[in-house]
Amino acid sequence: MELLKQMLDKVKGQEQVANKFITQLYQLLAQKENTDYEKICERSKAAVNWFIPNFQKDCLEPLEKHIDEWKVKKRTKKYISSLKELLLDFKRKFEQLKHSQTIAEELTKSDADLSEELLNWERPKDDQLKSGDDEKEKDTKQISLDMYLEGMDIEEIAEKRSMVAGTIYGHLIHFIGQDVEATDLLDEHILQEIIAVLEKHPDASSSEIRQLMDLKVDYPAIKVAQKHLEISKEQDANPHVI
Repeated sequence: MELLKQMLDKVKGQEQVANKFITQLYQLLAQKENTDYEKICERSKAAVNWFIPNFQKDCLEPLEKHIDEWKVKKRTKKYISSLKELLLDFKRKFEQLKHSQTIAEELTKSDADLSEELLNWERPKDDQLKSGDDEKEKDTKQISLDMYLEGMDIEEIAEKRSMVAGTIYGHLIHFIGQDVEATDLLDEHILQEIIAVLEKHPDASSSEIRQLMDLKVDYPAIKVAQKHLEISKEQDANPHVI
């Protein structure tokens, strides 16, 4: 994965910066007789102010984006689970970075002035760091619908989800009568032609309908018409149901 390789390079670069800072910190702490806590605070704050935005830009945000792009694809559950574990590790480090700034500031104070925030700080629990998306996985049909409502066409959705277009049609057909109209997926004229054949041959299978229409329509189109006809019959039988 090119993105993960790029992230690894960025992390290695941050590691080099971290090692330089550690060396400086050891040198400052080695002066036991005259430890300059003001200088330690200054260098620590400078380090935190550099690491927080860079860690967020180079690690957290790209990984979150990568997860969003891959979780809509099929057969990626194990891969996504591994990525989320890595993201959780990143978030732990991010919280530690933010807390280290508080520690640096507190070093310049006397024991009596140490803040409650430092004395009572506890590492955030993992469930506090997890995003809401981790709580509930979306249904695969709902994912396709969301992408469709965002303006993507069926071919785009199929490509992004590593699925065939027929599968995406099947997902969207499920929502006909709710968020999708049959005419969103099929030309009105063709829709009415298929419906006429379906009404004339109510017991015919999809393959028989295709034969009756001289193979001019494909299976997804027939399914769209069947769903539309089913919805129309339900509405006719229950005219007062909204």
